[in-house]
Amino acid sequence: MALTPITLLLAFFLGIASYHMARIFVEERRVAAGALPTLGNDFLEEDAEVENKHTLGYIVSGLLMALGMVLTHNLVTPISWNDYYALLLNGAIMLFLSVTLTLAWIDGETQILPSKLIYWGGGASLALLVAAAAVNGAWSLLIPMAIGGAMYFLFYFLIWWLAPRAFGFGDVRLSFFLGAFLAFLSPSGAFVGFVAAWILALVAILIGSIFGMVKGNIKIAFGPWMILGAFVGLFFGDSIVTMLAL
Repeated sequence: MALTPITLLLAFFLGIASYHMARIFVEERRVAAGALPTLGNDFLEEDAEVENKHTLGYIVSGLLMALGMVLTHNLVTPISWNDYYALLLNGAIMLFLSVTLTLAWIDGETQILPSKLIYWGGGASLALLVAAAAVNGAWSLLIPMAIGGAMYFLFYFLIWWLAPRAFGFGDVRLSFFLGAFLAFLSPSGAFVGFVAAWILALVAILIGSIFGMVKGNIKIAFGPWMILGAFVGLFFGDSIVTMLAL
């Protein structure tokens, strides 16, 4: 993908929008829970430390989006207004990064993965991939998409069914979206993304347990780890598989 300043600037502002959407959702949940009396046109948090935290969140989210576009530049052919496949694929990747960033922020704060955001955001990014396959005549790419989504969904559904306290069903919904998207771009990326999510989560839990930050009765949001693993698969999946000669 030809990285242009416009592309990076758009990605940066999409990252800011992702954090803002997550913040709106979290604030609404706080109001519903009685933590805040009302939610007017402006946020009620006036504490300087809290506002600094949100300012940092906006910046980090924007930079993550821009970095994501840089790291995925090798997944897409050089972009031009006449190259509809590249345009659709770039749009799908940008939307995927934006939606998953929003979901990660929300789940990390509330341990909730909003169904509407998964369905509409995830569905829209998958629709862009289908459109890219259509304009390129690459209908065969829909086969790994379907298989990847089904395998991810089946695995997480079985865990949820056998141990419903271990996962919320939002993780199950999210799994199909992640598996289908990654498998369309690269089956290797889908495999690496799946494994990376569990490795990263287990390492974090182990470190947290050692330093007393994680205790047995604390419920941990797994969605952010699924998303972080998906990012590893998206950005480095093929390289990791080649390096390990899998």
